[in-house]
Amino acid sequence: MASREGDPKSFRHDGNKPPASTTDDIRRTKLSIFRHGAAWTSFARHRGGIGLRLLASVLLFSSIVTLTLTVLQLYLDYRREVGTIETRLDEIERSYLGSLGEGLWNLDQDQLELQLNGILRLPEIRAAEIRETGARRNPLSVSVGERGTHSVIAREFPLVHVVQGTRQSIGIFYVEATLTEVYRELVDRALIILVSQGAKTFLVSFFIIYIFHRLVTRHLVAIAEFVGGYDFVRPSPRFGLERRPPKAEDELDKVVAAFNGLCASLQRAYDDLRLSEQRFRDYAETESDWFWESGPEHEFTYISERLSAFGVDRDYLIGKRRTDAARDLESDPEKWREHVDTLERHEPFRDFVYKIQRNDGSLIHVSVSGRPVFDAERRFSGYRGVARDVTAAMRADRVLHEAKAHAEAASQAKSEFLANMSHELRTPLNAIIGLSEMIKTEMLGPVANEHYRTYAGDIHASGLHLLGIVNEVLDVAKIEAGKIELDKRDVALGNMVTDVLRTLGTQASAAGLTLAAAIAPDLPPAHADEEAIRRILFNLLSNALKFTPRGGAITVSVSQIPSGDIELSVADTGIGIAAEDLAKLMQPFTQIENVYQRKHQGTGLGLTLVRSLVELHGGSIKIDSMPDHGTVVTVRLAAARILADQVG
Repeated sequence: MASREGDPKSFRHDGNKPPASTTDDIRRTKLSIFRHGAAWTSFARHRGGIGLRLLASVLLFSSIVTLTLTVLQLYLDYRREVGTIETRLDEIERSYLGSLGEGLWNLDQDQLELQLNGILRLPEIRAAEIRETGARRNPLSVSVGERGTHSVIAREFPLVHVVQGTRQSIGIFYVEATLTEVYRELVDRALIILVSQGAKTFLVSFFIIYIFHRLVTRHLVAIAEFVGGYDFVRPSPRFGLERRPPKAEDELDKVVAAFNGLCASLQRAYDDLRLSEQRFRDYAETESDWFWESGPEHEFTYISERLSAFGVDRDYLIGKRRTDAARDLESDPEKWREHVDTLERHEPFRDFVYKIQRNDGSLIHVSVSGRPVFDAERRFSGYRGVARDVTAAMRADRVLHEAKAHAEAASQAKSEFLANMSHELRTPLNAIIGLSEMIKTEMLGPVANEHYRTYAGDIHASGLHLLGIVNEVLDVAKIEAGKIELDKRDVALGNMVTDVLRTLGTQASAAGLTLAAAIAPDLPPAHADEEAIRRILFNLLSNALKFTPRGGAITVSVSQIPSGDIELSVADTGIGIAAEDLAKLMQPFTQIENVYQRKHQGTGLGLTLVRSLVELHGGSIKIDSMPDHGTVVTVRLAAARILADQVG
């Protein structure tokens, strides 16, 4: 059978293949159909998206605009048609009233009917009527057409006739125009406008939504799918739009760039978070030995595997409470009662120590810390925390506690020994001092050898010096043993300073020194033991007299500082103290070398006693000194009214 040109069936006769150009046309046609079908499928798949909402919005807005413009156009046409009818009625008035009045005056009914029929043939005129007015028995009335009940425009014109120069009313001319044809034309016109505009609006809206889908919506869907499927563990390559690149970067390109930047930032943040989490885990594992978690009923839900390295079966503890594993519930019930109350109040806890048992039966001390965990609705979900094996630390602490107890006992024994020894030494020293005084005054007398009197005086002075040392040792021992009690009351430091300086005035004059006082006015009293403060002041002045060369000056100052405390300071122009010696100045039995490499003999107990007495008052002492420039010792004490305010 011969094949016909253009018959597609002929391509398959005898296994013949179609020409290449025809194959390309078919492939392009199928590809075009596939693309449009895929676009419609994508469009239909997102029929709940912004595309249809955009279409509905465009249709609604276009319909409103179309209806508004149509109503406006119909209104204008209506006004124009009504104006035409009004103009026609005006023309009837101008053209027919005269002849109609003449025909009515002549009672020419045929003429009147002829004229009314002529008026009735005018467009939109529905009815016309002439009624004679006057006193005649049978007034003339001529009417043509049918009156309407609605959609009409009616007018009445008076008919007059001039009789002997006088206008005389002889009848009424009624004419009625219908609006039915106007309304019909307006309805037809409205239908035509609505159909044509609606079809155009619908087609334009569909074209808009198609263009919007091609240009925007499908890319938004692709962006959403890319972002929704982004995996931080296996990040995807940078996202790109499947479209022909525009000449200039548009909004979608900016959105894609922003999303790619956001994904890169989130990836960096995820990597930093993962690194931070690993760092935190390393720190936590360094600080603790294992982790644990418990549920809302405080049963263990998770324990890290490191617990097994400490000889404890972690699988055995899962599902059990801390109280089930503890081995000191009976020995320390109060501790456990407080811990359980803390758990029931859902409060954090730290370093709670208890005992658990190893697999081999031995006990270890465990220190646990935990924080409560709440879900998004603030419902309690359990605890999460860390734990440490503190058995070695507990043993070391026990050993340290025992050593401290031994040290305190030894210190107490030393203080008691010094106190006893000082007390035992005072009796013979008092006897030596008394005998030396008797030998000097009674046995040797004024005529004795001056050397013997000097020896007796040296024995007496040495005895007094040794007795002072013993008394200082006894006072220091009492303070360290806590056996000294202060009688604190309000003390006027200004009066005390004046009295002490008067007492030491002779000694200072003999040494060639000047004593001065600088006492602030309106100074409040200090809350202190008067005898203790007097001893403090005497010790400080004695040191100043000892270390100040002839011609120097010593000044005692008393003032109140802004905090309310009272400062008592003793300043001299003596030899001063080297900086390296200040730290050990108040240590007992310490001798300080001055800048001239001379040692001043003494036990060093004076400043030690001063420091102890000041600290018993709750005050502080500070020493500032510089070689060749003197020394300033400052004692700070609380004022009486400051303490009263604190108590109140």
